[in-house]
Amino acid sequence: MKCSGSQRGQAVVEYLIGLVTVVLALFIPLFDGRSVAGALANAVRDSYATFSFLVSLC
Repeated sequence: MKCSGSQRGQAVVEYLIGLVTVVLALFIPLFDGRSVAGALANAVRDSYATFSFLVSLC
């Protein structure tokens, strides 16, 4: 079953709309001027700092 050119082009448009939506959801500042991606990065950094502190106690 072959796809016509217009169907193939529609898939690209849908992909781009989904990609833009995800990027905007991650990087638009929401919480006190921080984005969701920034908050996630801070959470990972804090948890690694706690983990490395606990490992250093052993």
